Order: sequence, then structure tokens, then C-alpha cells
Amino acid sequence: MYVSGLEKLDFSYQAEIISFSKSHCGKYLGVLFRNALQIRSLTQINLPLIDSYLRDDASLRAGGFNHWIQWINSNNLVIGTQTGHLLFLYLDQNGKIIETNAIILGKIITAHSSVFGALVLATSGPNLHFISPQGDILSSLSFPLSVPVIIRQIDISDPLAVLTFSDGAAAQITLKQSDIIEQKPVSISFLPVPEISSASIGINKSCIALQTFKGSLIRISKSQEITYICDDCSLYQTTRDFLYFISLAANGTISIWSSKTGQLSKTQLDFPFLAEATNPSLITSEIDINGLRFFCATSSEAYVITFSVIDNLSPSLLFHTPTHVIIPTTNVTIAVPDDMNEIGYPLHSVAYSADQKKTAIAGRRCFAIYSENTAKWHLVKDEVNLCRALWYHHPFFLSVVFDYETPVYKLLLLSAEDFSVIDAGLLEGIFIGFDNNETHFLVATSHSISIFEITKAPKIILVKRYVSEHSFDQVLLYHNNENVAILTTDKELIELPSNNILIEGVSSATMCREIDMFLVVAHGQQFALYNQELIRIGTPSVLVDGITAYILPKEYKFKEFSLIQGEFLPQVMFHFLDQPEIVEKLLRSFLRTRNISLAVSRALDLAFDANKYDSFNIIFENLGEAKYTLLIIALFNVSPQYQNRIKALLPPVDQLLVKFPNIADQIKGVYSQ
Repeated sequence: MYVSGLEKLDFSYQAEIISFSKSHCGKYLGVLFRNALQIRSLTQINLPLIDSYLRDDASLRAGGFNHWIQWINSNNLVIGTQTGHLLFLYLDQNGKIIETNAIILGKIITAHSSVFGALVLATSGPNLHFISPQGDILSSLSFPLSVPVIIRQIDISDPLAVLTFSDGAAAQITLKQSDIIEQKPVSISFLPVPEISSASIGINKSCIALQTFKGSLIRISKSQEITYICDDCSLYQTTRDFLYFISLAANGTISIWSSKTGQLSKTQLDFPFLAEATNPSLITSEIDINGLRFFCATSSEAYVITFSVIDNLSPSLLFHTPTHVIIPTTNVTIAVPDDMNEIGYPLHSVAYSADQKKTAIAGRRCFAIYSENTAKWHLVKDEVNLCRALWYHHPFFLSVVFDYETPVYKLLLLSAEDFSVIDAGLLEGIFIGFDNNETHFLVATSHSISIFEITKAPKIILVKRYVSEHSFDQVLLYHNNENVAILTTDKELIELPSNNILIEGVSSATMCREIDMFLVVAHGQQFALYNQELIRIGTPSVLVDGITAYILPKEYKFKEFSLIQGEFLPQVMFHFLDQPEIVEKLLRSFLRTRNISLAVSRALDLAFDANKYDSFNIIFENLGEAKYTLLIIALFNVSPQYQNRIKALLPPVDQLLVKFPNIADQIKGVYSQ
């Protein structure tokens, strides 16, 4: 993920901005002003206004100005004042305000949230009150006397909640619906980090984000492992899956931290308000449900920061924003069709077919396919299915979608010509992930892990199915199309069907399928796992294509982003030089891969530096004619002091000139030195 855009928002209303809040479904953004509320659409470009509510003077005199906003569900929200005046607003299916209901709680409200379809309010004591969408108090809970009397913030991910208190303490509690109804005492567990100003918990409950009064942003796992992310945080948000932590500093620096790689990337944004003499502060932020747009505001100005992201289910060099497909390594940018911005905003899935030169994308209510040969889009509307995953499997595209009407997950086989559905099947359980190779693919749900292939018919057929006893969030398919690796929520990489633990402490994993080599990130470092050996290969990358590692820069200038290309295969080859049969297997697996010759050149440099080049004599002898191509390219790319050693492995120069007539002049130039 990197920053690709910064725009000032125009809400066409001159009043002090208080807060942003998105609806649970992700369709609406509530913009709270000192005396008004706007409902804006998150599913259309430029956040068009859906409806607004303006409080009259009598209401303001009685209850004071707006202080907070809270969604109870996708069609019901509340705005409140510090003095306990609440206004419930009810929306229709299009986001229009159809009814309001004002009540007075009669207590000073210190924090707010929602759970089980009810509004949750904290008052001094501390006490938690659960209030229905109609404004009725359903239940109240109190805490032990040892707990600080004021809760200043609540975040709930059913059934867990994290609380921050006025003295800087933070704690976790479990909220069971039955306990709330019966008003049972709350069991509380304090977190081992002091001076906390705010906290949030992920939907998978695997970790908690904490911000301190001094501006530190911290991640604490469920095993109490603490990670310090940055120390200049003014506002922060996390993506819905807690994969990315996004921090915005008072000076406009935005920091993006990946929980998969442990890497932090920073860029400086030039907000107009930074040049103002009054030096206004950022006071509120929100992120959309897709993690593509970060909204922030001072009391008088609002902005949206747009991100370009990679598909974490199937990493590639295709990044995308809500409206564009971007390939950072080539600076190619493709705008989505205008119709998609109207009916399917935002873009959230991308796949690419190299052999057909086609880019497939999915938005909210549509699919589209772009042909490089015609430079045109073909758009397909879909009012029923929400795309959860999209990938290419020669010569088709495949997609996992959620059917709103049923509701179930479905696997679709799609034509690469017009995106028509060729075959479809139901998936049991909740979709988790997929993996893909040349002949087979797998789809994982909460129910099972299924390996499929496509027949000549063409039809999707089930080949093998596994049921895992472990909770997991990532799956990888071996080259033999039978074995599977899962990355569990406990950070264990496990092979199925044996259930053998391959490595522990893993935050992310990918695979070089040619040789069933795993690329794992553990404790902020990247390793290759092969033949039960672990080889450190440097900075964690967003993608390894088999030979090259593509790495996010630690700092980059806004609109001047580029991926760093690092080594992968040369380091692995060098590690196994004492086992030439493995290096030969590595070379054979990648012989048809782009840049293999440059990787061999770098591996030779490493071998010559360590005086371990004898192994290459054995390796090259078994490669047949391929060795000459590898060696002649190495001749031009190894360090100059090692060129004579390469010449010793090559046939006489007159034979080389016959074998490689197209580069005869270059060969003569090297041999004349």
C-alpha cells in the first residue's frame, strides 16, 4: 500500500467540523458539524450528498452543540451532546433520513459504541448502558470499584471490547449478549501498556491498536506481543482486516505499517493548512471499508488521501486505487470505465492475463475486462454478486463472489472474452482465500480447503478436499496439486494432510511454486524455507516473482513512488553451493523465467567472492546448451575481475561468435580487454 492521491473535500457547508463516521455496511459517511449532520455516499465518486439534518436554535440551546456520532446499524445512527441529549436518525435503503427521535439520557456521556444492534454509552461510574434503536434503555452494566470511574473511549468487535480510561489505562472485556441481558458483573483484563489515549480492536480479534498520549502507535497481539510502529501519531486508522496501520502526524507525514511484513513506509503530504499561521490541528479521521480512502479534517477543512493497494490474497505487480489500475514497475496507469465509476465504485479487485494481455477488474456491482490489443473496456453489470476474489487461470478468469439473494458464496468460471459465466458452484462456509497454479487451483472457506481443476468441457471439478482443525487466514498450493500449506492465526505454517508444523512465528508466506520453496516473513525479516533449511534473504517484500523481490521504500516523495527491486534467487543459490544438485534443480525450475541469467550472474559474483565457484562447473555441465546462454550473459554482468573465470567455463571465442552472431561485437570487445 502506498499514497497515490490527496484532495481537499468541499462539503458546501460553513460550520465547524466535529467528526467523521462510516456506516457498518460501508455505504455511507456521516459528517458531523457543530450544528448539523450530512450523509454522504461512499459508493459513488466524489462523496455526493445524500441527505442532511440541521438542528434548530431551540435544540442547540437546550442540549448544546453536537459532540459525537455513532452508527447502530446501516440504517440507524445517533448524534449526541456531552449533556446526554440524543438524536436518533433513521434512514431508508437509499440513505435518506425518514424519521428522527430525540431523547434525553440525563447523564454525562463519556464514550460511545454499538453492539448487538444496540447503542452503547458510557457514563461516570463507570457504567455501560445498552440502548435500542428506538431509544429505550435495554440494560446497564457496572464495573468493579477498582476500575477508573471514567471510560473515555470504547471499541467493540463482538464479543470483545477494548476500553480506554481517563487515567490512561486500557483494558479488554468480553460482552456476551446473555450477560448483558442478565446484567452480570463485567470481567476486565488490563493491557500492559500505560498512557493510552485511544484503542481499537480488529474484526478477527487477533490484535489491538493503541495510541498513547505522547503520539506512539502500538500493536499488541492476543499473546501480548507488543510492536511499536511510530512515535509521531496524531490520528490513526487501520484497514478492516488490520493488515495495515495508517498514522497521520501533525506535520502531514503519513506512515503505513504492514502487519504482514513489519515494514513501515513514510511520505510527506503537503496539506494547505500546514502553511497557515494559525496552524490548525487535525481532529478527526475515518477510513472506508475497502481501505482505499483515508478521510481527515481540521475544524474547517477536510481531505481525502487515496491509497494504491495490492491484492493480498494473490500478490502481483498490479496495484489499484478506487478508480485506476497501476503497475509501478512500468508506470502504466489504466483508468476504469466511466460507467463503472457510476454503478460500481470503488474498484476493489484486479487480475491480469499475460498471455491474452487482458486486465480484469471488479467493482461493487460490476465486472470489467480491458484488452491491451483494442485499448477498450467491456463492462458487465451484476446486481446480485459481490466479488471477493478475482484471478486468472489459463485461459479463463475465476471469481469467488457473495450472492446477496441466497446468501452464499459461489465460485464462478468466467470467459476471458466477455466475462460470461461458463460454470458455477456453491461454496460452503465463509470464504477465506485461494491459490492458483498452472493446472489446478484451491479455494479455502471456514468449512474446508478444496482443490479444483477445469476440464476440457469446460467444467470446474473437485479433485481433493481437506478439513483443517486449525483456524487459518492464508492457503498455499504445492506444485504436486495435492499438498497444501496453511498459515494459522497462531502464526504457524502447517502442511496438509500431514499436519506437520513447518515453521512458527510467521506473519506472512508466499511460495515459489516451481520448487515448493516458501518465502516467509517472521519478526520483520524475510526467509526462504527449502528442504527444511531457513535462508535469510533480507528486507521483506510485497512480492517475490521467483527471482526478484519487490520492496516498498521506507520513505518516498508524494507522487514519486517506485518499488525497490532486490535479490532473492542469487542468495538462495549461493546458500546451496555445497549441494550442487539443489542449485541445478533451482536453475532448471527457473530456466524459462525472465531475468534468470542476471540472477545467475549475481550468484556467480557471490560464489567468486567466497571462492566457492567450483560447484558451478558441476552444475553447468548438467545443463546442456542452456549453460552457454547463462554464461555468456554472465560474462557481461559479473564484476570485471571475474570475467576471466567465466571465459574459462566457455568454449573458445571463435565458437562463441558462431553461437551468438547477434552479439558478436560485444563478445569481441570483452575478449579484447
